[in-house]
Amino acid sequence: MAEVSDKLWELASEAFDLAVDCFAVGESNPIVLFDDSSGQRHMVDVKDAQGNVTPELVEAARGVLSESASAAAQRYAIAFDGYLTVDGKRLDAAFVEAGERGQPEAVVFAQHYRVKKRSGKVERVGRPILVQAAQQLLS
Repeated sequence: MAEVSDKLWELASEAFDLAVDCFAVGESNPIVLFDDSSGQRHMVDVKDAQGNVTPELVEAARGVLSESASAAAQRYAIAFDGYLTVDGKRLDAAFVEAGERGQPEAVVFAQHYRVKKRSGKVERVGRPILVQAAQQLLS
């Protein structure tokens, strides 16, 4: 599995922060973050024309990187909402696919979260876990 540098983990952590905050208020479309060669960070909020959130939007987010930003990006993170199954239980989770130029593959992390019933605030449960390797989008 690919090594996760400090800079990539920092980017993935920022993606988790944005994702959990957005997903908690019903904004569950994918978010793309990437750092360019100058170190500047960019964000792309991926939505469809009608505002629907579909699995195809995650692929569209990957397309943003592979088609538009791959020449400039040094590292990336794609955050998306989903479900994580642990011990047969389906849990709300934010996922972050993160990759870095020069690594053979990307990695996918998941962060379980829940919405507190009384306050409506989001609470992260545990720490992010490494879920799987993924195809590297930066050549």
